[in-house]
Amino acid sequence: MAKTQKSSKKTFAIVAIMVLALILIDFSPVGGNIRFYAKWIECGGRPVQTASWKGIAWYEPAPVFALVRSKQWFCTPLQAEQAGYSANSQAYEFPHLTEDEVKARPNTE
Repeated sequence: MAKTQKSSKKTFAIVAIMVLALILIDFSPVGGNIRFYAKWIECGGRPVQTASWKGIAWYEPAPVFALVRSKQWFCTPLQAEQAGYSANSQAYEFPHLTEDEVKARPNTE
């Protein structure tokens, strides 16, 4: 019986350490899921995230589940465009900005 108690305590300790490690990873910049869901609550809806490839920075809907969350989030596409992120990954497009806001932007083409 003493052996069973030792093994159950050992199993509990291993599980507790694994859960603690997962929580710490989630709070770290590598995990980031808690910060993502806090942003989702702040926005009142799923935020958009930034991406870039071959010099064009754009935004896209943030995935609901992700192992690593290291990108910047915005509540709306308008906020992302005001920060300089394109709506299109192939070319600079800012459909949510007014003509004056687009003209005030530096030349991105």
